[in-house]
Amino acid sequence: MPAKPKTGGKSYKKKANTDSLARDLVYKGESEVYGVCTKVLGCGYYTIYCLDGIRRRCHLRGALKKRRVMMHAGDLVLVSLREFSTETDADIVHKYQPDEVKELKKYGEITVDLDEILDREVEVFRVDQKDAQRTGKADSDNVEADDKEDNIDSDEIDDL
Repeated sequence: MPAKPKTGGKSYKKKANTDSLARDLVYKGESEVYGVCTKVLGCGYYTIYCLDGIRRRCHLRGALKKRRVMMHAGDLVLVSLREFSTETDADIVHKYQPDEVKELKKYGEITVDLDEILDREVEVFRVDQKDAQRTGKADSDNVEADDKEDNIDSDEIDDL
């Protein structure tokens, strides 16, 4: 049986393109703002705290989804505002790499501390989750009381 060829396949061609090419730096345009991802909601939706002070629910654009761009809390993104929808709905147009974030800070596009924003926004979500857990415990207590009543009824039925 002949040996497996080591050249000519897909993996061989992809190895030639491994050198990281510097991407062009994308600046914000009209009806676009910079934002920090604070929470991953799922199905391509994210909670983004925009640098204009508004928390928005943003959708990952199809081109980024097709390229399988992975988003995490703390990532800097470029958000395109929708003219036809509410103020809190927007689209994610671009995700910045860490070296691009440094360049944006150097050029003066971003003047705030992103880590401070992320810590503050994550704390807001923690407080909201604690409130939800408190109300959830009260509901679970009522369910347990109902279960006890059901057990009493079943005991009475067995005695008959």
